[in-house]
Amino acid sequence: IAETKIEEIKALASRKEEELKSQLEETKNELTRHQKNTAGYITAKEKDDLERELNTKEDIIQNLKGKNERSTEELKSTIHKLHDELKERSQQIKENEELIFKLNKQKDEDECRKSKDQNHKNCL
Repeated sequence: IAETKIEEIKALASRKEEELKSQLEETKNELTRHQKNTAGYITAKEKDDLERELNTKEDIIQNLKGKNERSTEELKSTIHKLHDELKERSQQIKENEELIFKLNKQKDEDECRKSKDQNHKNCL
């Protein structure tokens, strides 16, 4: 009787083992199908992480654009100031050249008057 019971238990265990193997194989197949169906999809966390990274990069780009615009305006302002300064200095140079010319002419006239020789080179 004991041997019969042992044989029955072995047969039951064998059937249970086969049943579990079959369930395991079905679970593996289901998992494989699921993986194939979800291939290429990202998780919600991955999506959130990517969106956060994208927003951060967009913020950085906006900050850089703002800095670039401010720098451009500063450069334009500096260029205008330098241009105005250059015009002013050019005018000063022109005025100084005119003054030098007048002073040289006056000097020549003074030398001519002081000279007793009317044929002096400055008197011609």
